[in-house]
Amino acid sequence: MRTAIFSLAISLVLLAPAQAEVRAVVVGVSDVMTPLRPRILVLRVSDGSEVARIWDGSESGLEVCGFAPLADDARLLMTHERGGFRRPFLWNIEDDERIELPIDLNGEVWARWYPDGSALLLAHTERGRMRLYRYPIAAGILE
Repeated sequence: MRTAIFSLAISLVLLAPAQAEVRAVVVGVSDVMTPLRPRILVLRVSDGSEVARIWDGSESGLEVCGFAPLADDARLLMTHERGGFRRPFLWNIEDDERIELPIDLNGEVWARWYPDGSALLLAHTERGRMRLYRYPIAAGILE
């Protein structure tokens, strides 16, 4: 009999604003071979069923930054490490669409939602300096 060892890291992320009902949680699951590169699962709170899953493979990590702060908006803000640097992207868990953001910056980029969900706050690190940018999602340009 072969035994598999799993590591389970759990991050709770709201699918709706704080005053609304929590409908989904995000769970990062990794095994012994890829402990730093977890698979990201979105589970329904009501019955534990899987809504969506994403994984970039053993060479690129994913980080969950949070669901859009609007009710009934199923976009999840995440970062990946493809290309050697952390970059934000949006993942719509309803249709499994991954939306890469055309951000022309060198170095690491972290992201968080603006409260109204229309823009992202980007933190860009390059050569020991950090700069903050506003990134309106519809316009797709840095401010």
